[in-house]
Amino acid sequence: MEIGTGCGYQTAVLAEIVKTVYSVEIIPGLAQQAKTNLAQNGYAQVALKIGDGFEGWPQHAPYDAILVTAAPAAIPEGLAQQLKVGGKMVVRLEIFIRNYIW
Repeated sequence: MEIGTGCGYQTAVLAEIVKTVYSVEIIPGLAQQAKTNLAQNGYAQVALKIGDGFEGWPQHAPYDAILVTAAPAAIPEGLAQQLKVGGKMVVRLEIFIRNYIW
C-alpha cells in the first residue's frame, strides 16, 4: 500500500515491481490527476482511493509492505495494524527541532 499517491509517478514505479498497488491520496484533484495518468499509461493493477492515508485501506489488509510519503510525527497506529506480520513499512518521520538562541 502506498500513502500519498501524488501525481502517480511513484505508484507507477511500484506497479512495475509488485502485482497490485493500493494507493490513498487525500487531495481529490491530485487523486483524479493520478488516476488519469495511471490509466493513460496502462496501469490497471492500481487501486486508488481518496481519503486520509493515515487511516489506510483496511478492506484490503494485511499488506506485505506500506510506503508512506507523508511525514507524520509518529507511525500511524491504523497503518501499523494493517501491516502483515513480518511486513515492512517505510515512513519518514517528521522530527521537530527547536532552535535556541544563546
